[in-house]
Amino acid sequence: MGSFSLCGELLYKGGLKLALSVIEKVLDGYEGLSFEKEGVCPKCLLYLPSRRLARVWQWQVIRSTIKDGADQLVCDYGHSTDLRLIVGEVTSKRDEASSPVHTLFGKVFCEFKEVCSL
Repeated sequence: MGSFSLCGELLYKGGLKLALSVIEKVLDGYEGLSFEKEGVCPKCLLYLPSRRLARVWQWQVIRSTIKDGADQLVCDYGHSTDLRLIVGEVTSKRDEASSPVHTLFGKVFCEFKEVCSL
């Protein structure tokens, strides 16, 4: 997996995971509110002139793709995207070790330009 996807994983572990879990808990707390979790192609968001054109996948499709052993999704525009950019981390038995958040900040801020440059 490439260095661009590593950046997504570092951001996810550096606070995005916590933010997403809080949002889900808040939404779950509203009675009668229905919502569907989706994943958006990050390259569509980056390259397309309108964010409304970005490819969206149902969360179940993403989870099934991971379960099938794939590590990439390709959107309708042909963008090949590492799944870690969509879900933050792809969990497997060998990837279950986690790092404390404070150890990730140096990597995110010091290597951001190098790791995430396109």
